[in-house]
Amino acid sequence: MKVIIAPNAFKEATTAARAARAIERGLRRALPGSELICLPVADGGDGTAEVLRAVCGGRVSRHAIEGPCGQTVRAPLAWLAAQAERTCVIEVATTAGLAMIERRERNPMRTRTFGLGQAIGIARRKGARRILIGLGGSATVDGGLGMAEALGFGLLDRRGRPIPRGGRGLEKLARIVPAEEWGPCRSGADRKGAEPPPTILAICDVNSRLLGPEGAAPVFGPQKGATPAMVERLASGLENLAERLDADLGRKVKSLRGGGAAGGLGAGLAGFLGAKIEPGAQFVLGLAGFENALRGADWVVTGEGALDAQTLGDKAPAIVAREAARRGVPTIALAGSVDPRLSSDSQLRKRSPFRAALSIVPGPMALDEAITDTENLLTAAAYQAGRLMLRG
Repeated sequence: MKVIIAPNAFKEATTAARAARAIERGLRRALPGSELICLPVADGGDGTAEVLRAVCGGRVSRHAIEGPCGQTVRAPLAWLAAQAERTCVIEVATTAGLAMIERRERNPMRTRTFGLGQAIGIARRKGARRILIGLGGSATVDGGLGMAEALGFGLLDRRGRPIPRGGRGLEKLARIVPAEEWGPCRSGADRKGAEPPPTILAICDVNSRLLGPEGAAPVFGPQKGATPAMVERLASGLENLAERLDADLGRKVKSLRGGGAAGGLGAGLAGFLGAKIEPGAQFVLGLAGFENALRGADWVVTGEGALDAQTLGDKAPAIVAREAARRGVPTIALAGSVDPRLSSDSQLRKRSPFRAALSIVPGPMALDEAITDTENLLTAAAYQAGRLMLRG
């Protein structure tokens, strides 16, 4: 039997690579002699850089930048070896991430993406010609204002003064002054013969747009500490940002798929830097050679921390299962929690690409305990999944 093991990271618990090894241990006991291929995956969230570096080879450099609350942090930049161009991978999770701050500090009116802009600048100065940015795990809803400020854009209010930092600056923005190095006019080398800015590719695990009821503020704001009053102000501010990007830089971002990712950072990257937004899971699976690995496979095992309705969008486990289903290969998903609606709701059940979705938690258990013991729980659940495979 040939089984492809392709889990996502289990948020706050374990990386995709460690999850794959834990699943492999369980399957090895249940399916001795089987061909087990570990292909950890990512979709733009936490651990994307690690997965890409495992696929392509490369190295990591670390640099001092400003964190989402103004603290100094050491951010990793991953440099991929097996790429024709000099490619650098930066994660929002490690430059402006929610996990970088205490729960009591979570306030998207004040947190910002300045450190991401610093990291992009560092990558450019070190010769990056292509920069991949994983948008998952952000602590911010500033639409990329902090990033733009770090890269030299002028962000001014009606009186020509710098706007406040963080999400509160969105509603004060009255004018954007293009950065000399990154403005929309810089599509080629400048008059002095300097190289143009690198190509920016933003990879994300959601396809939400910037505005509307499913936009950045109402969907992601509460996750980052926003109160209902904050959500209303942030939504209005993001609409203001979209209008200014159109008027001052000539870039329309209101209807951009993925523009709402990372608190509007997807739209900010597209509007300020001309970035292209791509579904992260499909991008990673393409680099990892997932299609070739599926040849002759009998089963696929995937998983992540929580399987729910959002998983069925552009999250890595759903993309893995759909790609496998196109080739007639069934998929079992393992997760810390499985939303019961995936089996009870007829519409969600029709959308689900999984042959089975199993919780790795065997009974009532404190969340902290489950997180600490995730890898052992994965191994035990994978053993049970392997026994199911033997029964067809």
